[in-house]
Amino acid sequence: MERKTKLNVKALHLVICIFCAFFLWFYVSYVISPEITRTVTNIPVAITGEDVLNKNDLSAKLISDNKVDIKVTAPRGDFYKINAKNARATVDVSAITSKGEVALKPTVSFVSVTIPANNIKTDKASLHFEVSAYKTTNHPVIIERGKDPTDGYYVESANHVTAKDETTEVSGGVDDVESVYRVETEKVDLSSVTDTVTKELALVCLDEQGNIIEGLKLSPEKVSVTFTIYKEATLPLTVTIPEGDDKVDFTITPKEVTVKGPAAAVDELTEINIGSLNELRRYPTGNIRINKEGVNFAEDEITKYEITFPQDEEGDLQ
Repeated sequence: MERKTKLNVKALHLVICIFCAFFLWFYVSYVISPEITRTVTNIPVAITGEDVLNKNDLSAKLISDNKVDIKVTAPRGDFYKINAKNARATVDVSAITSKGEVALKPTVSFVSVTIPANNIKTDKASLHFEVSAYKTTNHPVIIERGKDPTDGYYVESANHVTAKDETTEVSGGVDDVESVYRVETEKVDLSSVTDTVTKELALVCLDEQGNIIEGLKLSPEKVSVTFTIYKEATLPLTVTIPEGDDKVDFTITPKEVTVKGPAAAVDELTEINIGSLNELRRYPTGNIRINKEGVNFAEDEITKYEITFPQDEEGDLQ
């Protein structure tokens, strides 16, 4: 009994010690020192005021990373709301008045929590810009392709959807704008495409060596392009044989032709019929006709037929 009493006393002392430690931690953290300072890293920065700067014939090109680190002092209980995803940072370039390199500090705030501006230290959080003369020019948009369709499908044509998609306005620093050799669409993967498709594609600026030029403004930034997808199929040439003529020998040249067109139309064809055998006796040569709308001959395909019949010893057709 005495041993159990001693154990209970020790347990009670332990509980009291834990409670005192917790109370002391709470008192120090939230009463004596309720605020702490921490660094928030990799906050993305939005750039504003470019329109005003451009109207003054200046262009500011970002030459540093567009993410910054800051120090924030805030109540300990608010820090679960303070992170890069919850931060909003902006830099206004509209007040720049001269060319050269400029460093600007961002304005930072946080969503769902109010932090006094004096408690957000941006001393080392600067963005660096190269300021130069502003220039605007227009470029035709060149359609680029990545992987083409497979398994008998191919791109018959690639066309801009509207006239507005055919050109883009390129704006920025004079040196960069004058370095633009061509503007083209991003490359698109069509390897699994089996039907005509329209895609909205981003634009990229390239110099004469094919290097991408970053930091330029494009209007529009994306264009719509329709890729007309066709399918090829090789089909046999056939004739209609009247009753009683099923034993007549004849030879058709060519024996088959390759056609192209929308997959749905091409898939409905299994052969190309060139006419009745009786008719072909009178017209042994002629044009091959594809009686399916939208389906045509493949490039460089033979489009005329010739049918020959064996002759007897006197030269008459059998």
